[in-house]
Amino acid sequence: MRVRPMMAIGLAALTFATAAAFGTAKGTMVYTSKGKDIKTSFTYAFLVRGPDGLDATKTVRRLLLTTTDIGAKLKACETMGCIDQAFAQGLQVDWDAGPRLNYWLTLSDQTVQFSGTADPKSFTPMENQDTRLAGRLTFDATVAGGPKVDVEFDASLVKEIKKRR
Repeated sequence: MRVRPMMAIGLAALTFATAAAFGTAKGTMVYTSKGKDIKTSFTYAFLVRGPDGLDATKTVRRLLLTTTDIGAKLKACETMGCIDQAFAQGLQVDWDAGPRLNYWLTLSDQTVQFSGTADPKSFTPMENQDTRLAGRLTFDATVAGGPKVDVEFDASLVKEIKKRR
């Protein structure tokens, strides 16, 4: 008779532990490809730190906004290249790479891609630390063929990477 309550407590603890393993995101990105709007609703937010793709002397904080939990894949990565391969759909945003926020969107299992930059003022921070980013990111790059993004997120550092490739 006591087994069922203990199982319920165990399942609740497991669910809480899993939820704590990733950050949260709530919002959307709309991107027009071949005349068709592709709308993505974000659920997960991950933060990694590692060398910049263009300048290995710089360390960037990379926010990954996704529709699926890729936390286990990210934790297994040892290079920033691996992080890119683990990321099949969503939006990546690099902080600390330069005067603007660099972003890269990928959709449809990486068959649709677009990259650009956003004004740092498009980020309204609740937290902006090396190990945690939280706040709201909103920008509209549709005039330049880019996405329209409006998302609130809270992401703690999942992985620190030392190598680009």
